[in-house]
Amino acid sequence: MTLLQSKIRPILLITLLLFLAGCASQLGPSKAIIRIKGSDTLLPLAKRWAATYMQQNPNISVYVDGGGTATGAQALAVGAAEICTASRPLRPEEVKNIVENHGTLGYSFLVAKEAIAIFLNQENPVETFTLEEIKQIFTGEMDNWNKFAWQDTAIYLYGRSPNSGTRYYLREHVLHGESYSVDMQVLAGTSAIVRAVQDNPFAIGYGGLAYGKGVKLARVENIEITAENIRNDSYPITRYLYLYTVNKPRGQVKKFIDWTMTDAGQKIVQEAGYLPVIKF
Repeated sequence: MTLLQSKIRPILLITLLLFLAGCASQLGPSKAIIRIKGSDTLLPLAKRWAATYMQQNPNISVYVDGGGTATGAQALAVGAAEICTASRPLRPEEVKNIVENHGTLGYSFLVAKEAIAIFLNQENPVETFTLEEIKQIFTGEMDNWNKFAWQDTAIYLYGRSPNSGTRYYLREHVLHGESYSVDMQVLAGTSAIVRAVQDNPFAIGYGGLAYGKGVKLARVENIEITAENIRNDSYPITRYLYLYTVNKPRGQVKKFIDWTMTDAGQKIVQEAGYLPVIKF
């Protein structure tokens, strides 16, 4: 190696480092990331929250995914999400999983109120069900529409997977712990249930009210599923929706959760078809 070559190499190395530093400064600081996973019922709302929040806070990336409340609780326990969205309170075994992994019971936040709708095809003439009739239908005890003075045709059932908080809530509060009918077709999400009911005049399904577009929403105990009836708990299948974290929120996670409870965040709740939990 010549003396000239030995002098050029350090100069080239310094130039390269300065170039890379310049590129990094042009890219700007790395974004903070918030991962949200869980309830499909809350998925449309969480996506709206994320889109608005990122627009207002360009230094934050908010990733939102569904899969069901149980999936979100597991992701929270293993550190794969900072926030779990839930359409029911976490089960004791899910809390135990968080305790074993993190030594804390976790923190919950009520962020919206909502109701489980009973979906019918728009050609279906049935207007209302009692809670007992819903139980008998989804357990398979009542399996023909002629029970409701309609056609002598089988009732086609569509429901959610075992990971679903909505499935769990309906089973606990309406089916009184009894198992769903083995004839119920399990679909991946509420959107799929709505499509199946739209395509089959003899179908019935269930899911969050926010998904109830293009289907008939049956009354329950002859009570219509309206915002006012959800607010005052007149509609019989009403529930709260939650955000869960492992620890008391700090930093960007706290700022995001606090924002969901502001007038701006709760207006998005209303626009997305849910019921706000604060007045504004």
